[in-house]
Amino acid sequence: MYTKLLTFIIIALALITMPGTTQAQGGAIPQALSSEAIPCPMPLYDEVEGETIECGQITVPTVWDDPSSAPLTITYARLFSYSESPIADPVIYFVGGPGGSVLASLGDPHFDFNFVRSTRDLILWDQRGTSFSSLLSCPTEIAIPDPDASDAAMAEFYGANPQPLSVENSVEEAMEFANVRMTNETGEANCIAELQRQGIDLNNYNTNNTVRDAIALMDHLDYPEYNLFGISYGTLVALQIAKYYDDYPNANLPALRSMLIDGVYPANIDYATAAYAWPREVRLVFEDCEADPICGETYPNIGQRFVDLIAELDENPVPAPIVEELDGVSLVILINKQMLEHIEMLVYLPRLIAELEKGETATLEVFADLFIGGTVAPPHTDVDISEMTILDPLTSESSAIADELRSMAERLENASSVGTSLTEVAAGAETLPELYLNLLNHHVDMQADWHARSALQEILIQYARRPITQNRQGLINISSGLPNVLSGELISIVNQMSDDEIADVFDIIASTAYISREVQFNGITTSTVNCNDRYSDLDYARMLEVWRTYDVPYLLIQRLDPNAYLSLFCSVAGIDGSNQVSKDPVVTDLPSMVFTSSLDHQTAVAWGEIAHESLANSDYIRFPMSDHGAVRYSNCARDIANAFFAYPEVAPNRNCVENLRPDFSMPEDELPVVSAN
Repeated sequence: MYTKLLTFIIIALALITMPGTTQAQGGAIPQALSSEAIPCPMPLYDEVEGETIECGQITVPTVWDDPSSAPLTITYARLFSYSESPIADPVIYFVGGPGGSVLASLGDPHFDFNFVRSTRDLILWDQRGTSFSSLLSCPTEIAIPDPDASDAAMAEFYGANPQPLSVENSVEEAMEFANVRMTNETGEANCIAELQRQGIDLNNYNTNNTVRDAIALMDHLDYPEYNLFGISYGTLVALQIAKYYDDYPNANLPALRSMLIDGVYPANIDYATAAYAWPREVRLVFEDCEADPICGETYPNIGQRFVDLIAELDENPVPAPIVEELDGVSLVILINKQMLEHIEMLVYLPRLIAELEKGETATLEVFADLFIGGTVAPPHTDVDISEMTILDPLTSESSAIADELRSMAERLENASSVGTSLTEVAAGAETLPELYLNLLNHHVDMQADWHARSALQEILIQYARRPITQNRQGLINISSGLPNVLSGELISIVNQMSDDEIADVFDIIASTAYISREVQFNGITTSTVNCNDRYSDLDYARMLEVWRTYDVPYLLIQRLDPNAYLSLFCSVAGIDGSNQVSKDPVVTDLPSMVFTSSLDHQTAVAWGEIAHESLANSDYIRFPMSDHGAVRYSNCARDIANAFFAYPEVAPNRNCVENLRPDFSMPEDELPVVSAN
């Protein structure tokens, strides 16, 4: 007994004499190794540094169980409440992906969570391995050393394999498909090798470590309480944080007040069933129609008719717009496009199926026009677009850069309110390359449409990856694709630049820092975290067995390729399966709200229901006609979220949800007009 007591005393004294941080790492309270305030590294849009936003970094161990392991940098932003007397419990947001950068997404309307700032602060942070937090990346010339050869290899492969992977393809065929993509399209095979050469162990990028990173950040910020808020993969992080707290009930962890999860991705699902998310939501559209008295009467049993039509078209394809013959695969791809880009068109799905059964193509033609880039025509307006001009084209005769910049600033001073913000953009440049990049970056940053912004970012990334395009003509090509007025400005600037100045512009565009600024999702981090978290689920042969039991396998065709890729990635990256996330249901009495969306093409409604079942103190709401992350699409969802954060123990008023029920198109209704784009 005395021996045991003496041993206990020695251990206790040793713990008391340890440095605080080391003691915390060995126990249940993750704490930062160091911290500092930094200038915000991302575009700030309407935020004012030091007044409405401040940024900082903490360092954490790469391996939390080894405090002496190399430190990783985690970058965060604190967005201050608009209230003069804010509530002292902020919302901390967990972004999706994994691999998403919420800091790089600042200003994107799909990441506008400022509704919570009416009463409290909002904490945004990039998780390990993403843009501003120890980004997993490598130089383009290493990832794709010969872009032309890679393009040729991809063209040859897709030419020989025009159809997406299906359940009929063998494991070997799927792995060949994934290998060609990993080597030539993404370059991640080469990038993984480079990261490993640098001594980076990808096994350390996983949700278990991200949970402890988050707790260390909360501990550093030192608020009295926190409200957890996650979308998509971020819901897994939030749920696992709640689980960590339940696993260490006696630890002095930062206090939690509530949790809202939206577009739920829980641990206790089979990853193979992720391929069912989109098919399930498509079929849910038909179920909602059948549940609606008018739609159900007009299109009875439409869900089964949809399934039967796919089989019929596969046996007997029919002539159709944009494709020589419409078969089951083509119809699925066409509908998938609407799910991703035109969810407002899904109220026409029952009508589409009913028409195709009769050989009619009116609705199909609208879908086809949208598929090739058309847009639903906006209401007519008599506004003279010329009166909305932001910039007058620069004259190319000006030879002095100072005069050029001053001239632009003066003209912008007299422009519209949007142009006024460009005055500072132009006046802040001291060289032609700076002027070009400032105007280009401002245009990209101010894109309100997520798809337009992503397309511009992808164009810039493609030029960054291909040195052969990095010349004067390349900058002219980039500029030519922008709105006419801005395009004229930028092209005139390009024409005045020397070859060295052109090279300076591309040096910046091709830099890791610039690419980090533009990339909202990092593919390597996405795959790495998924491999670590779900390792035992990701054997492709096993997944294929599961998928082959699905009653409508054609609905899975656009989900197999990413899973084949992920399965191969795990092997190439050397993931050993030692860091899998626990599959136990998360059981907590933390006040929780669960949101799902009927048209969520990434996370199934059923997954939210699964999470809700084990959360002892939770509420659940499904939002009709909303896509992945209801608060990103619905004012109703945002209002309910705000009410929940204000009173997490009180059931919120949800009357607005009923107003979101879809109004399905009837046979006699006019179809929308699509304009060419």
